[in-house]
Amino acid sequence: MVCYAVSLAAFLFVHFAGKNKSSDKNLELMLAGGAVFGVVDHVWNGQLFLISENLFWDLALGVVIVASIFLFWSLSKTLNFFSSRERELSEEREHVANQQAENQSS
Repeated sequence: MVCYAVSLAAFLFVHFAGKNKSSDKNLELMLAGGAVFGVVDHVWNGQLFLISENLFWDLALGVVIVASIFLFWSLSKTLNFFSSRERELSEEREHVANQQAENQSS
């Protein structure tokens, strides 16, 4: 019932440990979203401050949620890297083609 605490702790860690890194802002937002979702879900079900008999499994669920957020964030950053790299290569090819066209017309 306290799985949201892991997301909240991860958010606070990323926020205060990397407060000068703009690249961490998306991760920060995703972790905050995970924490807010967990809190809203537990408030909705009347379980916000309940601690179940099996605290280990609640915290393990929180770790799985945070790991999923990190995995999705890593995948997003990887895809963004490759798409921006492809854009740079495309612009470079276009620039080279324009230079060759100018050289041929001269």
